Amino acid sequence: MNQDHIEVVLTLPANVQDLKRAITEQHESLVSFVSFGRIAINNDFVSEDTIIPPEQNGLMVLALIPPVSGG
Repeated sequence: MNQDHIEVVLTLPANVQDLKRAITEQHESLVSFVSFGRIAINNDFVSEDTIIPPEQNGLMVLALIPPVSGG
């Protein structure tokens, strides 16, 4: 994507699965990252059924972490 962030339109309440669907619909080039990556909300990994909380103090960080390997 050559950028450090993207914008996604998402109607709340929504869960992480809804977020992943919205990302792939609005940013088709990220399909492979979304399908294998994980989502973190405010620096904590979350599951697909996690409800995205309302932002607090105007701040929330949603991160798509691509698959990594190492040893």
